[in-house]
Amino acid sequence: MTMTTDLAESAGISDADRERRDRFAFRIWKMSAWSGAIYATIGLIFWAVIAGFLPAPHESLNANEIKDFFLAHETRIRIGMVGYMFIATLYLPWSVVIAQLMQRIEGPHGLLNRIEFFGGIATVFTTLFSGVMWLTASFRTTGRSPQDIQLLSDAGWFIFDMTFVVTLIQMVALGTAIVVDGRAKPYFPKWLGWFCYLMAFTFVPLVVMPFFQTGPFAWHGLFNYWIALGAFFVFIYTMTYYVHMAVKRVEIEEIGARA
Repeated sequence: MTMTTDLAESAGISDADRERRDRFAFRIWKMSAWSGAIYATIGLIFWAVIAGFLPAPHESLNANEIKDFFLAHETRIRIGMVGYMFIATLYLPWSVVIAQLMQRIEGPHGLLNRIEFFGGIATVFTTLFSGVMWLTASFRTTGRSPQDIQLLSDAGWFIFDMTFVVTLIQMVALGTAIVVDGRAKPYFPKWLGWFCYLMAFTFVPLVVMPFFQTGPFAWHGLFNYWIALGAFFVFIYTMTYYVHMAVKRVEIEEIGARA
């Protein structure tokens, strides 16, 4: 018997009650597994479509041009940023369910699941803080100087991009857990671990973003916008599918085996 079973029986919980409890818990697992894709899809709509950050305003714009951008999209940016920050919280349950699966791979003494979990928390705060900066830039825009608007806008982009390492370490921790899983029937295919490494590698060019205002390494450029941002969404959608499949398998292992 497992420790969970012993505790349940000692507490006087019947098998039927325990099964209902566990099935409810796994419904939460499944909802959490899909929350990553919801975060990516709805967040992109608010951030890119409604707020107008697709494509991104060029890093080379001067202060007056940045203020003109925020004045022209003032209401859109406010609506977009409110939605963008609200939906940011969905990245957390997605990261938690991944950590739960990683813990089953690593065992009770593993650290990679904790690293992945805290990387997920930090990614949530990256989303929130960048949104606060852009929302503030769109608030009382008319009465602020172009330099103030430019400063808030720049801060938003630097928080959005230069904090990439917290998501990178989440990807690397997850990829490592998948690659080193030596069980006969792993939860994830081995190639998915190397895929996580590849997605993390696409973030590396962001290191040089502060040194360029034009070209592929600017925040609106090929490497640091289109490739890195695109890879982030590919990572989320791909992992969401495999996480959902893994959760279904865990549910069968935990509940189906009792039938």
